[in-house]
Amino acid sequence: MEILAAVLRTVLTAAISIAVMLVLTKIMGNKQISQLNLFDYINGITIGSIAAEMALSNDVNDLSVTGTAMIIYGLTGFFISMATMNSMKARKFFSGEPLILVEDGQIYQNNIKKAKLDLSDLLIAARCEGIFSVDEISLAVMETNGRISFRQTEDSRPVNLSDLGQIPCEKQPPVHLIMDGIIMEKNIEQAGLSVKQVSDELLTRGYTSPDQIFLAVLDNDKFLFYAKNDSGGKFENYS
Repeated sequence: MEILAAVLRTVLTAAISIAVMLVLTKIMGNKQISQLNLFDYINGITIGSIAAEMALSNDVNDLSVTGTAMIIYGLTGFFISMATMNSMKARKFFSGEPLILVEDGQIYQNNIKKAKLDLSDLLIAARCEGIFSVDEISLAVMETNGRISFRQTEDSRPVNLSDLGQIPCEKQPPVHLIMDGIIMEKNIEQAGLSVKQVSDELLTRGYTSPDQIFLAVLDNDKFLFYAKNDSGGKFENYS
């Protein structure tokens, strides 16, 4: 009985900690890992550690203390996010400023040191972007989220249609009509189609039900069907 009671307490406290974390995440806002600044990163780790301690606690007083701490950290992160959105000074203080690492082939060693990088880190980042020579770098900037942005020199960047005097045609983004056998009615409506049209299109291709389709896409007036097939998958392209 004591073991069962302990398990039930752990399940309850874990559920409470997860619920609190979800609420705090909604308040603080969703960010990708690459978008987190230093404070966001530390704050997220701290809240996660407190939540883990809260899930393993068997004392009601501990739950109130850990819960209060999580709320304080979450609200602090929220108010700092609001401050950085509305104040340039607060943004510079909490997020920092971009650092120019390379400009017109000149490497700024002091800025590389400020960014806590070495030359190998910079060259690796450049190679990951397809740049194998410093002479090809017009500008390299360490962003506040820790990523390095590169702009190639005009004579080394890839040729585009504008360089050839051609006007590229703008393409509409693909629309998912069916996903995992489920008809996406809102997407179909936004594409200017009806569910009946999609169903008729399926019938003409020999499918009797959307359940047979893993993915159906409308891409530039072309219907692309990925049929369900356990033996490796089947792709059909119909215009």
